[in-house]
Amino acid sequence: MTNIILTQYAEIELCTKTKADIADLLTHSFPGVFQTGRVFFKQIPQFRILAYYEQKLVGHLGVDHRVVLADGEPIEILGVTDLCVHASYRNRGLGTKLLKQLDEFSHDKHIQVIIAFADNPILYANYGFETCKTKCRFLAVDVDGPNLMSHSVIEREESSLMILGNTKYAHIDFLGHIF
Repeated sequence: MTNIILTQYAEIELCTKTKADIADLLTHSFPGVFQTGRVFFKQIPQFRILAYYEQKLVGHLGVDHRVVLADGEPIEILGVTDLCVHASYRNRGLGTKLLKQLDEFSHDKHIQVIIAFADNPILYANYGFETCKTKCRFLAVDVDGPNLMSHSVIEREESSLMILGNTKYAHIDFLGHIF
């Protein structure tokens, strides 16, 4: 797909119009999941990679940067949140372009792995992510209704966990919510 412009924004830099465009894309990409007007699922990301075609927002990838404990050792990761492409632009490689932009961004940083919890594992697997059946510990966040609420710490194997990088971890403590 030509003429796609990828732009990276720190969350704090987003203007009202961009936030409204993101909310609209998320609401339409995840029907029944995102409340109208909300620009995040569980928590706002630190930054986003946005894809524009002729000045229209057509793709989104949120990024959570944090430290997790992987087999008891602290490592820096990037977590993929709310990767989506407008329905009219799907199956044209745009999701892959967003992942590639994030991967290239991470190369000269202190990032050990990129993590995603995939509803569509094929997209991630095609880029090189591997399914990692790892025991995970995380803060549960209730996202139903208008109010968000953390309510418990959960420890379980997560079958939708996908990792780009070292996939040999037996246990990951997210030190917070999962993406």
